[in-house]
Amino acid sequence: MLEKEPLVSVCMPCYNHEEYVGQAIQSVLGQTYTNFELIIVDDASTDRSVEVIKSFNDPRIRVKVMEENTGFGAAEYMFEQMQGEFVCWLDSDDMWEETLLETYIGFLQEHKEYGVCLCKPLMIDGSGAVLQEEPFYSAFSDENMGKEQWFRKIYRQGNCFCSSTMCIRRELYDQVGKFRFQYKQIHDYDYWLRLLQVAEIYVYPESVARYRAHWEGDKPNVSMPTQEMLTRYETERAYILLEVTENLDKDFFVKTFSDLLKFQPEEDGFCLECEKFWMLKNSYMCPPLSAIFYYYRHYQDEDFQHYCKNVYGITNNLIYGMAGRIKEDPVKRHLPEREDALANLSFNPGKKPVIVWGAGKRTQVGFKDGLFNFPIAYIVDAGKSRKKLGGIEIIPPEDMTDWKNYYVIVTPKVYQDEIFQELSDKGLQYGSDCIGYEEFCEMQAEIYKTKMLRDINTEGAEVVLVPEWPIGDMCSIMGFVKAYKEKVKKSLAFYIIGKRGKEALELCPHIEHVEMIPSGCEDVLEDFFKEEKSRIFDMRLLFEGEDNLDAVKAVRRFFKLPKETEFDRFALKILPDTEKITRLFESFGLRRGKTVFIVPYANWFGPIGKELKSAGFWTKLCDALSREGYDVIFNSEEEVAAGVPYTFMGLSDLPGFVELCGNVVGMRTGLLNFIAIFTNVTIQCLWPEDDSVYFNTDRWKAFYKWGHLSESARSKEMMEAGIALTRETERTEKIFEFICQSDEEDIERIVRNLDRSCV
Repeated sequence: MLEKEPLVSVCMPCYNHEEYVGQAIQSVLGQTYTNFELIIVDDASTDRSVEVIKSFNDPRIRVKVMEENTGFGAAEYMFEQMQGEFVCWLDSDDMWEETLLETYIGFLQEHKEYGVCLCKPLMIDGSGAVLQEEPFYSAFSDENMGKEQWFRKIYRQGNCFCSSTMCIRRELYDQVGKFRFQYKQIHDYDYWLRLLQVAEIYVYPESVARYRAHWEGDKPNVSMPTQEMLTRYETERAYILLEVTENLDKDFFVKTFSDLLKFQPEEDGFCLECEKFWMLKNSYMCPPLSAIFYYYRHYQDEDFQHYCKNVYGITNNLIYGMAGRIKEDPVKRHLPEREDALANLSFNPGKKPVIVWGAGKRTQVGFKDGLFNFPIAYIVDAGKSRKKLGGIEIIPPEDMTDWKNYYVIVTPKVYQDEIFQELSDKGLQYGSDCIGYEEFCEMQAEIYKTKMLRDINTEGAEVVLVPEWPIGDMCSIMGFVKAYKEKVKKSLAFYIIGKRGKEALELCPHIEHVEMIPSGCEDVLEDFFKEEKSRIFDMRLLFEGEDNLDAVKAVRRFFKLPKETEFDRFALKILPDTEKITRLFESFGLRRGKTVFIVPYANWFGPIGKELKSAGFWTKLCDALSREGYDVIFNSEEEVAAGVPYTFMGLSDLPGFVELCGNVVGMRTGLLNFIAIFTNVTIQCLWPEDDSVYFNTDRWKAFYKWGHLSESARSKEMMEAGIALTRETERTEKIFEFICQSDEEDIERIVRNLDRSCV
């Protein structure tokens, strides 16, 4: 405990946060540091927020309810009322850990050189779940540096601090001045730029606050990127950077941007106003409007005119060209050097080792689909808890010291231009030293286009374009390939989207050539597919007919095969490596005939798959099997039952592994179909045996479209629509009968059947 406990003013504005404000208040009242005042101003909420606020009875709380909504007038009122030596801000949907105030005040009392203490918060969603992989999370910084470095980072790349984690000395707040709430969108960006000119900031290494990012409902706290929001954001940023740059002290400006200046102060030709103009013009974060206004503010000064024309090359034509960019869509604006490089773009001309910047979904899919079909030295990303991806080390950007010795592929969609600005600051040129994900995919797509044209123009060959289907559907197709080849009397070159389908096709003895098109290249090639549609056998159209057809009938129709054509079972083209499979099997301590291989989810059926059986069911099943002396192994992308081993295997190895297990239990999935074709093991399938799938109802079309949305974009209403759809089909009446069965009955039946098979 501190010898002296200075008063802390905690300011909490609230508007329509009835579901969150109670948690925010409780996180303040639960602080281990107790000498604080909590000033809450409700800005005329229309929900039960005021009722929740007034339910707390604590003398340290002061509440003001505005009679009508004032916008940021509520926040201004709060700052007028505060009496503490330190000031904190907490939005009414965010939370603190109980040690935040004690930690911050203790640090600031011992380190007088710092004026502000804050941290990189944990990001949570509306329900409180941590969103550490959310791209927006990477915007917050957890590093420490001097105020000039912080100023430069925020000036050129954008805000990286979270206000709800901030504690500032009161005298410093009085010196810098109030938040300027005339900037509705980014008043905090303006405040940090003013603050960092006079104060050192310390970023506490632990996340002692939680920032809630929720998009859902009619009260989101994160602005969606509408055109109106982007325009307002662009306009506010233009005026903020204009005013901040205009008022920057010369010494601070030179110290902050010394390596980017055209001339140093001691050199002939140095002009502070011209240097500031170039800084505004060349910073990505600065819209053209800022530099143009700055130019015309100083245009009447004769010295400025002289230096512009004779030393810095700032001409009226340059200004007119910048003015032409003002109406550009802010989302589509690129750095000037990127625009110039696009015409003569080439990938890694210097043949340097490659770095991928970003460990998010694009990069993960790129590794999965083979987009990065060359060695990768490192993956660079900030704030990632994992240490490796695809066996490649993930390192933070600050640990890289020799950027010029590598070629960088930038994969994030969010903050891409800020990353390119940072690479530019390090001396990397777009095209020769780095490239964006979209442009990289375009270049990779050209390689596949060349390959396809080669096969299209080969006499006696046919190019077949296949979608990324579940493995069971791929096996269904393979069963008819031989008959189709005999009919057309051509060799078949298959091009498939996705790695798993490629594995399945490569096992078919009737297919000589399989190429996988990475998913990032598919959209780029769509125009080419259309141009060559008369020469490409596009199996993606397989289920686009109007008739209600099951999968087998649809395949027969698409290949134009007679109804009597039989499904052709065949052996694997690639024989399993028996010794390797046996070693893997034994490494888990498994026993032949007493091991159960479980395939838990009906993956292809989208969200309904998770409705069919919960993770709790599989956990209870594992417990029951263990009591009966069975071993269990999962094939899943998630460890759905704690303590149960799970593995990923190549498709050619899977039949041999399953033969050793002797027992398979699971939902009806493509993987189970694959196992059934290539092994003699009996499968206990919890999915009804009728495999008919109906595609063309209106609800199905809506559901199919929805199934391609991201998880965060899916709503409860669409889930209900999907469930309603399944009730319209014949087989799903059986599925819902199955769902309603008790877990205990299912588990008893599975164990009973396994015991019989082992007798």
